[in-house]
Amino acid sequence: MLLKEELEYRFAGLGPITTYHVLTDIGLRVIKPDRVICRIFKRLGLIESEEQLLKTVIQGRKFADATGLPIRYIDIVFVSYGQVQSQEFGLSRGICLEKNPLCSACGATAHCRYFAKHAGVSEQA
Repeated sequence: MLLKEELEYRFAGLGPITTYHVLTDIGLRVIKPDRVICRIFKRLGLIESEEQLLKTVIQGRKFADATGLPIRYIDIVFVSYGQVQSQEFGLSRGICLEKNPLCSACGATAHCRYFAKHAGVSEQA
């Protein structure tokens, strides 16, 4: 966290999300708390607000610890799951999208607050 603070201080153009991205890319144990990951974590009830960047990083570490996988891998999986398209997973369109998510293709609906609230809403294919 001191390195994050130092980078933001020395490089005034780096915002908090970009700084976390740099830390992720250089191999530190942080997930990049961008809008995609924050949206998914909020829908899963892991964070209360998409503004909770540090809490998002902590939750990302918990996923890495629980699975034994590198946090960078956890980041890639969640971003692929929530982006418009994911070639890594063979998706012509993402699943946990901001608008019109494809809940029928999601394996986490039992844990999803968004799905619980919008279960009766029809999806666009």
